[in-house]
Amino acid sequence: MGRECPATANEVCKQVFVNSEQATDRRERDIEATDVSRAEIAEAQIATFIARRARQNGEERPEEEAWQASVRAYNASREAERRVAWSDYHRGQAERLRRSMMALVELHEGKARQLSSEIEGRESA
Repeated sequence: MGRECPATANEVCKQVFVNSEQATDRRERDIEATDVSRAEIAEAQIATFIARRARQNGEERPEEEAWQASVRAYNASREAERRVAWSDYHRGQAERLRRSMMALVELHEGKARQLSSEIEGRESA
């Protein structure tokens, strides 16, 4: 006759097993993250080494120069497009405000004329 754990002991055993699996999963994720970060650090160090060596030798690769020129041209083009867009926006906004304000001015002038004529009508009566 085998001896069985009481129900609570079985539950404790199950919980310990689940916690153990979760801890293992966390450790595996941490190891993977560490490997990735080490690889990224190594790549950055290699890139830095190559750039330093190129500067020391006074070399600027032609494709790198072309790429930098292309980036400058693209940025200048985007800046010009942005300036045109902002200019159009401000011109349009000025026109919309001009129309709104003129309508508002006309409304107030009309009310002022109406009140003036009412005042003059009372004074003459």
